[in-house]
Amino acid sequence: MNRRRIISAIVAFGLSFALAIACTWPTILHPTELVVGDPQSDIWSHLWGYWRTERDFLGRGVLPYDEPFLNYPYGGTLYHVDLLNSLYMLPLTALVGRIAAFNMLVWIQLGFAGLTMHLLLFELTKREKESVFFALLFVLSPFVLSFVLGSGVSERLHFGLLPLYFLFLRRLGQGVGIHCALFCGLTFALATLGCWHYGLFLFQMTAFWGLYRMIAYPNRLKTIFTQLVPVALFCAASALPIAQLASGSAKVGERDSFVQREHMLFWDGSVPLFPQNTFSLMDFFRVGADGLYTQSYFDELQLTVYMGLVLPVLMLLGFFYRETRFFALAGCAFATLSLGPKVHFDDGIFVTYSWFYHFLTMVSPYMSGLDEPFEHSLPQRLFMILAAVGVLVRWSKNWRGVSWLFAAVLFFESVFLTPSELPIAHSEAKAHSFYNMIEQQDGEFAVMDFPTRRMGTALFPGEYFYFQTIHKKPIPHAVDAGWLREDPLWMELDDSVQGDGASLIFDELLGPCRQGATRGCGYVDRIEAEQKKKGIRYIILHRRQMKFTKLEQFMTLFERAFGEPILNDSELVVYLVD
Repeated sequence: MNRRRIISAIVAFGLSFALAIACTWPTILHPTELVVGDPQSDIWSHLWGYWRTERDFLGRGVLPYDEPFLNYPYGGTLYHVDLLNSLYMLPLTALVGRIAAFNMLVWIQLGFAGLTMHLLLFELTKREKESVFFALLFVLSPFVLSFVLGSGVSERLHFGLLPLYFLFLRRLGQGVGIHCALFCGLTFALATLGCWHYGLFLFQMTAFWGLYRMIAYPNRLKTIFTQLVPVALFCAASALPIAQLASGSAKVGERDSFVQREHMLFWDGSVPLFPQNTFSLMDFFRVGADGLYTQSYFDELQLTVYMGLVLPVLMLLGFFYRETRFFALAGCAFATLSLGPKVHFDDGIFVTYSWFYHFLTMVSPYMSGLDEPFEHSLPQRLFMILAAVGVLVRWSKNWRGVSWLFAAVLFFESVFLTPSELPIAHSEAKAHSFYNMIEQQDGEFAVMDFPTRRMGTALFPGEYFYFQTIHKKPIPHAVDAGWLREDPLWMELDDSVQGDGASLIFDELLGPCRQGATRGCGYVDRIEAEQKKKGIRYIILHRRQMKFTKLEQFMTLFERAFGEPILNDSELVVYLVD
């Protein structure tokens, strides 16, 4: 690599890094107090996961798998979906602290994605400026801005590994050397360890690439097989053990696992596919807020499949040129997959079942476990950009001005028409000083934060996971609120937080004992003993998560059960179980 190429690579990384800072403004001004991601997003559980790795890897010398500090006192197995980032976070956290380290990780990962996309584009075009410019468009992917950054789904930050893998795969196809197969395997291992969805995308990418080359070059089948078989072996060597770990923590019908989810190596067609999103063809072109969908389950996720107008037009033109035909085909294939197993023209207008999606689910390992088919919009954007760049570079030989006009419109669509919110939402990373006090106390005991749903929603207050990184004590919560969701009392109390009306449970628990009462007389007096038996020492009511009238009811109930609060300020009401 000559000096000029090194400089262009540094420029690609630097501009992508600067773009990441601009998109997450004003986080750079308060890097230890603000964290990238919406307050109701998945960001808190990921910050917790990084602490979990610190606790187990540095404290006990093991990778995190068994998890006794959630769903306390039962615990369970929990595969770390963001393990690779948590390993990257170890040195960064030691240098600048966890919050600043995560913000830095976001900026570095986006810079890395810009760098790898630039390397791939330069390999194809030999144009430095064009490679840098379109690498920035890849970083500005609506999927990345909304789902990865806005929703705090940080294991998807490894998207820079996709262009890097294809760079090695393409070099292997050119006969550069068998060492490229080893690099493919290493990149695949990192991608799968970072996010198994990306491992799936790389598998599909390899299958499409191999099939295309077999059809395009039937007289070179032996060479193609010789090149792809080592890739398959190297990739399988890393994918199989990771898959075993993940599957082992996703058991069905057993209490020792947090994630109760059906999983199949290959879909056999005997059961319907039920992905959680069904985007329509028109959603590819919806601009602004109309193109952004919000999904609320335990946290809030931002979803979009927006591609704009210019990019798909250029991609389709790529079919007319031999050097861009595969990119156009792959872009169309991933666009089809992003619509899921049912294709809709618009909301409620069903077109057809996607035989392509169903077929790939039968031949792609664990694809039936992909809850969000729209995530295929990431490799879709990768190949659409490759096709578009190829077309524009070809045009630039005769119509250079036209090429840069298309590029300018592409940038305008990516920045000003994108459904993604810019700048990206951020959250305040702060915790009450009471949690610091708990950390100083000896002994193993649990801390219960309440309520377990945000007012008027089904969203779990993910901050409770972040608070655990401060007090470092077990909690009865898990992603789905832990055993509290199985306890009739706490389920009813949790339900009573919602809405405005009075709750019958308070009449039953606090009113005069009636014949036939569900829990019998004197139940309130037994609540403390039950919580103490489960190892809970502190029950913490969060004022801002409850309406004032509801808070009064809970304070009355808990004072009967646990006595006067040991702390009562503008944020928390804390009861000691003793």
